[in-house]
Amino acid sequence: MTRYMLSRVVLAPSRSWTEAAIMQTTSLYVVRTGCACRQLPVDFPPWQTVYWYFVRWEEAKVTEQMLTALRRRVRAAQGRAEEPMAGIIDSQSVKGADTVGRESRGYDAGKKVNGRKRFIVLTVWIGQRKPPTAASRQTDVPSAREGGYTSDDAAGRTGEDS
Repeated sequence: MTRYMLSRVVLAPSRSWTEAAIMQTTSLYVVRTGCACRQLPVDFPPWQTVYWYFVRWEEAKVTEQMLTALRRRVRAAQGRAEEPMAGIIDSQSVKGADTVGRESRGYDAGKKVNGRKRFIVLTVWIGQRKPPTAASRQTDVPSAREGGYTSDDAAGRTGEDS
C-alpha cells in the first residue's frame, strides 16, 4: 500500500500522484488546524479546489480512513495493538450563545454553566472529538458508548456493565 493510495481512490484516474499527495496534505491540514478553506496559506492550491475535494472526501469518509490508517501504523510501530482497548473520557462545559439551539443547550449544575458540553475520548495522543451536547447532560459514560466505544475492556474501566 502506497502512502497516497487512499487519496488516489477518490481522484480521477487521469490525475497525477503529485496532485494526490498535495490534496491529501492539504485536507489533513484543514482537519488538523480547523481553518476554513478560504484561509489556507498561499502555499496550498486555490481554496475552491481544496473545498471541492474536501467536501467529497468527507462524504466518502476518505479523511477518516486516512486517519484510521495512520493511527494503526503508529500504534503498530510502537508495538501496541492496532485498535485501542481503553480511553480517557473528559468533558468541558462552555457557555452557549443565544444563537445556539435550545435542544443542544442545557444547565450543568456542577459547573453552574448554561450552555453546551463537549466530550473527547483520548487514546494516548490521537483523540476522537465528540459532537457537543447539552450541558445538562450529567454523565460522560453514555456519550462514550453512543460514540461506538464498545470494547469490553473500556466498558470495565468506566464502570459500565458489559
